[in-house]
Amino acid sequence: MLALGLHAATAWASRGVIPPPELGPRGRLPAWATLAVGGVTPLGLLGWLAVARPDLSGVVQAYVPSLPLATLILGGAVVAVVNATLEEIVWRGVFQRGLEVAIGVQAASFGVAHAHGVPSGWLGVVLAGAWAVLLGLLRRASGGLLARIVAHFVADATIAVIVLGSGSALG
Repeated sequence: MLALGLHAATAWASRGVIPPPELGPRGRLPAWATLAVGGVTPLGLLGWLAVARPDLSGVVQAYVPSLPLATLILGGAVVAVVNATLEEIVWRGVFQRGLEVAIGVQAASFGVAHAHGVPSGWLGVVLAGAWAVLLGLLRRASGGLLARIVAHFVADATIAVIVLGSGSALG
């Protein structure tokens, strides 16, 4: 993901074909819209966790190093900020800005790109894709980047809490 984000940023700078996303809101966006989109994520992910009861041991083994809990929490927060920023720049910044009417296209590609995420598989594709539609609508309403990064950060932080809170992550 980092490589894709850096590639997109390089393309903006070198070609100027697709301008970088605006950092501030275009017009006024109620704070409730950002809170609503960000709030859907923990509810959806906790619902998935309760219903699917996934085995996250493979995720923990692949991505969680043996470090003190405080370090893992700090690392999870940093990863959530960086990942949320880069993914919003790429999917809602580049894809949606370049294809303004294509909320569905960016949402579908975002969902497919998260097939091996948390949650994984087809359910993960559908959940990530549906959530990307909300992020796309938030992008259209705000025109800016900050609202989407905040909402996306909530998602990534929730996933970090789920993964670190799984029994296999801490013991």
